[in-house]
Amino acid sequence: MANQDLKQMYRTRTEGDFPATVEVLGRAYEKVEDLRYGTNPHQPAAFYRPADGGRLVLGAYEMLKTGKSGLSQTNLEDMHHAVGILKYMPRAACAVMKHCNPSGVAMRQGDQPLAAVYQRARDADARRILGDELRREEDKLAALQREYNNGEPERLGSERNYARYQERVAGMRAAIQRKEADIAAIRRELGKLPP
Repeated sequence: MANQDLKQMYRTRTEGDFPATVEVLGRAYEKVEDLRYGTNPHQPAAFYRPADGGRLVLGAYEMLKTGKSGLSQTNLEDMHHAVGILKYMPRAACAVMKHCNPSGVAMRQGDQPLAAVYQRARDADARRILGDELRREEDKLAALQREYNNGEPERLGSERNYARYQERVAGMRAAIQRKEADIAAIRRELGKLPP
């Protein structure tokens, strides 16, 4: 129940009482919209742009599709950081952000459709996640193999009974086989992702 309440907080709009216009250091700003929430779900926030419309990047955005009751402050910060990356790209590119951190970036290759550039950026995150998982599983396999010691692990003091030792060795062999199968499955998934 508490978990559902937390999820609901992030999906619920936290309206504030923000003015339609404000002046900061002599420059007028107009409110674009109230945000779903600010830094945290219980904090209201609003997005403003220069009233004169000059030098807009994010302030000129047009909402094509809304979800979860509109944008949050984090969504706008993600866009800001993505623009900070993309401005250095020599051709069309896409940056996928997760809470102000890039999780994938791709640049257009030749006459590649923009949808494919976006997909490559999205796939970069999956590739990173699977690659990290593969490295962790390979490290675990290496540790298991060291302990297994080619089927002759060191006998423990509690294994005076040879049958107990053989049982542990069989369990280690099975654990290695499971880990090898896990690694093969991760490699298959990585192989399905486009380069």
